[in-house]
Amino acid sequence: MKKKVFLISFILVILLSTFICIYVFTKKDNKIKLDTTITSSIVLDINPSLKIELNKENKVINLIGLNEDGKKVIINDYKGKVLNEVIKSILEKSFSLEYLKDDTTILVSVDGTYKADDLKTIISEYLESKSIKGEVIIPTITESSKEIASKYNLTESKASYLEEIIKDTSLKIEDVKDMSVQDAKEKVQEEIKKQEEEKKQQEQNKNKNNTTNNKNNNSGSSSSSLTPPASSRDTSGAWCTFNKNKPYNYVYDYKELIGEAKVREIATNHLAGVYFKTSSLAIYDDIKGSYCKTYKFAGLNDDFKYYLTIDSVTGSILEESKEEMEKPSISKDKAKEIGLTYFKLQESECELVQADLSSTFTVLKYTFIARCNGTYYTADIDGKTGSLSGDRTWQN
Repeated sequence: MKKKVFLISFILVILLSTFICIYVFTKKDNKIKLDTTITSSIVLDINPSLKIELNKENKVINLIGLNEDGKKVIINDYKGKVLNEVIKSILEKSFSLEYLKDDTTILVSVDGTYKADDLKTIISEYLESKSIKGEVIIPTITESSKEIASKYNLTESKASYLEEIIKDTSLKIEDVKDMSVQDAKEKVQEEIKKQEEEKKQQEQNKNKNNTTNNKNNNSGSSSSSLTPPASSRDTSGAWCTFNKNKPYNYVYDYKELIGEAKVREIATNHLAGVYFKTSSLAIYDDIKGSYCKTYKFAGLNDDFKYYLTIDSVTGSILEESKEEMEKPSISKDKAKEIGLTYFKLQESECELVQADLSSTFTVLKYTFIARCNGTYYTADIDGKTGSLSGDRTWQN
């Protein structure tokens, strides 16, 4: 009987040991099975700045702090976790350390198979859940930004962003390279405001001078607003500077033009302190049948449209005007309502619903986007009429 009990006990010990070994080796094998081949590399700039490396399953392989603040928000248990979880943990830690607040700008750069827009959506949803009015930007990486990044030890996305926001100011990269993204943004806004005030003062002085000149000028002409000649054969005035003393049938030589790059420089200097969301440039005849050619520069931002007529040879500014930007007839909330109604969605059942306003010289529209139960819905909504177009849906 004792032998039988001993035998049974021995067998139980063997079985228990076997189960323990199987469990341990299985756990070990699971760790080994994590694919460490990097297929995507993500850089986030808040400040803090971090680099995240993913495998083909979008699981995190490496998490690297690129600066001191970045090292403070690194979580320890990231290995093998899906990107969504790691991003949310990083943002939560950044929020607790007060790196995230209203008007925060977050830069996103992705190299590899992962889609930057998907990452932008994850971050935007988190900001919205915390009621943070932030902005997520995917900068365009250029050769110039790569050189700046290398020279000043910046991430390429931050270098690109800084290069873009200072281009219409007197600031240099050296002035903002050591600042956080938010501090650099505020510095540029202060500089733009300062330049606008200086320009306003210059305009006031200019108007006073023009008024005085007009009173003393018998011809009644103004240097900032010239009248085209009544006849297309008349090339005696400043309007057709390059054509003076040349016959009417003179064949225009395009080599005489100052060039688009020079024109943009003239326009930027003349409108110093004005930030343009978009701009355009064209050259054409001002009078049918004439060789009198000028450049037409147009630029716009959220508040105004600016127009300049520039002499194609001398670079003189012949005419200038400014118009207020047209405001939408429908609100952002109304645009969201239109999108939800069209797709037959309930906002309460969606993880993301937004409508962003954008404008060009002729178009004013909202871009509607919603994510509900893993499906994305997008459409363009006319800001004046509320009409909807370009609807599209796809699965995440």
